[in-house]
Amino acid sequence: YDQLKISKWADRKHHKLEKQVLSNADKTVTVTWSWAEDFNRKKINEVGVVTNGYDPADFEKATGDVPNKFGITHIGSMNKDRNPNILWPVLQKLAKSVEGFKAVLEIRLIGPVDFQIFRSIEENGLNDYFQHTAYKGHKEVIGDLLDSALQLLPINNTANLMGVVPGKLFEYIGSRRPILCIGTKEGDAARIIKETNSGKVFDYNEEHELESYLRTAFEEFKNGTLKSESSDYKRFSRKNLAGEIAKHLDKISS
Repeated sequence: YDQLKISKWADRKHHKLEKQVLSNADKTVTVTWSWAEDFNRKKINEVGVVTNGYDPADFEKATGDVPNKFGITHIGSMNKDRNPNILWPVLQKLAKSVEGFKAVLEIRLIGPVDFQIFRSIEENGLNDYFQHTAYKGHKEVIGDLLDSALQLLPINNTANLMGVVPGKLFEYIGSRRPILCIGTKEGDAARIIKETNSGKVFDYNEEHELESYLRTAFEEFKNGTLKSESSDYKRFSRKNLAGEIAKHLDKISS
């Protein structure tokens, strides 16, 4: 919203309409805690939180086993705000300095990708390890996630980043493969990853920390021990989340 070229009049209109919706709703629910706090600061009736989730049926074949390639996979749109700038030079360095790394490295981006990301990959000499697929069906994507060493989750570096929780995060959790998140450590996406112990979160400028982690992850990959230690991930199944919605509905009816 902050990047849209909206006039002051239009901005006031947006906020007026938003307030009308919130004021007239019997119950308001949003998908992240930060956004709920934003609404609550406007002195609207208390806003609940029900996150997005994943369908366990999609991941019945998820074993957590280590794949044959050190694949780093991202699904969905990757615009310029999501460019994980610190990742590319780290991968370049590891490909040059770590024995066997470049032989198994695969960077897989599935979905629309901004040209700046293509340029970043090329400038860091990673084209030989890069695969881009503009579109895949949902079932095919699940296969890619299950065959991935690490699931890449870059968080938009924008004004509302604290409450940005991409839907793909929950698919990643369902895949039971480690998540590599680059964003803010204080945001809601980081909170979910930490609470479920499903991966590692690095701030936008933690290049050295990221390099150290990837060196360790590669050694674990070679030893067959690179696995997600995820716990409590079933709370994000859509069945459980539907139950949360039902609780809110019960409060309205009572």
